[in-house]
Amino acid sequence: MVDVIRDHKLMSAPVTHGIVWFTTCFGLKIMQRAHELMKSKTFHFFDVVLRYKELYKYKEDMVLKILEDLRIVCEDKKVKEKVKAVFGVNSQAGNIVAGRFGTASVDSWVGDWEKGVISTILTHADMDVNRPDFILKGTITEI
Repeated sequence: MVDVIRDHKLMSAPVTHGIVWFTTCFGLKIMQRAHELMKSKTFHFFDVVLRYKELYKYKEDMVLKILEDLRIVCEDKKVKEKVKAVFGVNSQAGNIVAGRFGTASVDSWVGDWEKGVISTILTHADMDVNRPDFILKGTITEI
């Protein structure tokens, strides 16, 4: 949080300084720092990045792959069925995003106004991380 407050470019972004501004700036600072660390080649920052998109698409296989990579042995023969059952539950039940669970026509809770704020901040900040779909080099995008 302090990094965002101390960053003149982010503080002077010509947008309403609310939750969308703070979330975007905070995430941007984290991504920018990760990007800088990865460019330095003196620090191996990520071994893997798990994105919800792939987790949702591959479900059981992704979870099993993660367990394998973490060297966690799962001897349960019905593990795939159990993982599948977990993905069948609305973990967001009872909060604001619960109504969008399973809605195929909705890709994101971010609307046009929020996208405009995010784009303005990214342009104004003028960092290496400069677009919403920025991907850190060397991270996985699919199994």
